[in-house]
Amino acid sequence: MKNKEKEKQNAVLRWTVIISIWTFFLAVIFSFLSQFILSQVTSTIITFLVLIITVLIGIFFDLIGVSATSASEAPINAKAAKKVYGAKKANNLVKNRDQVANFCADVIGDIAGIASGTITTILVMRLITHQEMLGSTALNIVLTAFISAFTVGGKSIGKYLAVTKGTYIIYIVGIFLTKLEEFISIPKRYISSLMDK
Repeated sequence: MKNKEKEKQNAVLRWTVIISIWTFFLAVIFSFLSQFILSQVTSTIITFLVLIITVLIGIFFDLIGVSATSASEAPINAKAAKKVYGAKKANNLVKNRDQVANFCADVIGDIAGIASGTITTILVMRLITHQEMLGSTALNIVLTAFISAFTVGGKSIGKYLAVTKGTYIIYIVGIFLTKLEEFISIPKRYISSLMDK
């Protein structure tokens, strides 16, 4: 019994270290990409679209994270036993629901939140510079409040869908991951076939 508890504690510790490292590098990559894209784009409309897309990414991954925790194992296990397409990946997501929820809702969600704050500041500065708008503080407050309301509202709808349709959502994610894995494996098979010739 003690060994099992120790193994569980070690597993949690390992996951904490791994996810912290992943968060650091993902945050660096995401911040760099957003800064690079925005440095190449001068349009305030495109900047606003990038901001909305960033917020939607956070909402979407929060939806997946909550769905993983609320999904029912029995229907997905039944599908996996019948070898239904995508069910195996969905089953893995449900079995590792804690890690999935942590990665999707906390890691990606928090990174998207930080990035949206940065983009909001950039957008305000561009509106002031290019559109010659006054009242940077008021504009920043209004835009930040709008993004916050949009994020909270979106996550509220997402949580409702996750709680009521969590099993179905995770199954759809399982199908997507299976298709993605197949798509990635196509170049590998092609390269292997060329090397065998």
